[in-house]
Amino acid sequence: MSPAKASNVDTCTQVLRNAILDGKYKPGDRLPSERDLAAELQVNRTALRSAIKRLSAARLLQSVHGSGTVVRDWKRERISDLIGGLIELTTEGDARRTIEDLLLLRRCLTMALLFAAVEHGNEEGFKNVERCIDAFEKLVKERAPLEALAEGNLAMVSAMVEASRSDVLALLLKPIMQLVQETPQFTETLYRDPHTIGPAWRAVLVLLRARAADQIPQVMQMVAINDKQTMEWAEPNQKRARKARERAENRT
Repeated sequence: MSPAKASNVDTCTQVLRNAILDGKYKPGDRLPSERDLAAELQVNRTALRSAIKRLSAARLLQSVHGSGTVVRDWKRERISDLIGGLIELTTEGDARRTIEDLLLLRRCLTMALLFAAVEHGNEEGFKNVERCIDAFEKLVKERAPLEALAEGNLAMVSAMVEASRSDVLALLLKPIMQLVQETPQFTETLYRDPHTIGPAWRAVLVLLRARAADQIPQVMQMVAINDKQTMEWAEPNQKRARKARERAENRT
């Protein structure tokens, strides 16, 4: 695919995506015919098909037999599926903002989680967190694959959520953490130095057992610095993923 055509696909995807999210095309609406929509967006039909394919993968559109392409009820989709799809289809600048917002949301929820764990956590819950840390460090020692490290890290998060004894935080944080773990741009960067993750969790556990709520802001400053480094490492991965997607579209 030439750079010009790739740009047309990106632009068409963004315009159509915004039309869906802004409500021009509502859930259940059928898109205009391919010919009419291509003319409206001022792109060729090949670019339009690629854009529709991207939006379908992002769970915003679906093909319905006998009805053409229909807007999905995206507001009812699982949040991790929807945001993950949006990250995949956005342009580089928009994707960076989306990922930054996602990491910011994770930090806000994590801070709430730590305060809740300090106030409401008990030793039984903290011991469960410790067991999950032990299991994760064993995976690191065994040089387990990234997928296993991701599952181990999610287990530590789940144990911490349970230790906080907050059903609200469980509902909010788990899907966000799972999304961060499953987003391809993050997979390699989150575990670029897995030997540091276990000790960091142990330091947090010491803080919780000491009920040292006053130290939580300092912990979150360190998390913010790590998130900034994650963004710097993730950008090259995002560019590689975008090029791979464009090559796949060119083959089809």
